[in-house]
Amino acid sequence: MKFSNRCIQANLQHAKAATYVLSRRFKEEQLDIAFIQEQHRSGPGLKPRACILIRNYIQHFMLTGYCTADVTAAHSIQYIEAGHRPAVTYRDGSLYRLGRLQDFATAWAKELSNNYQESG
Repeated sequence: MKFSNRCIQANLQHAKAATYVLSRRFKEEQLDIAFIQEQHRSGPGLKPRACILIRNYIQHFMLTGYCTADVTAAHSIQYIEAGHRPAVTYRDGSLYRLGRLQDFATAWAKELSNNYQESG
């Protein structure tokens, strides 16, 4: 049995129109996960430059130890049927300015890979 998620990656360059287009595509194309950089932001408070949009039916949790304003990390799980063991697990990440974060991203990917092999 094959499991796959329909994903999209987008740098929205802080534009409202691009945010609208992504939201429409996410709904119309029935996408499961969106890796987003430079999303439109308004109002006071934390203004992250990377985020992940994950459908409610995909069980997931944030890997907060890896999250910063420039990095968002999550672990998502798909089950064959409710109550059964996981069929597929994913480590998801959205990075802003990979060039500046190259060393961090490489170390993060290596650690996630090691964790996956240990739990696999």
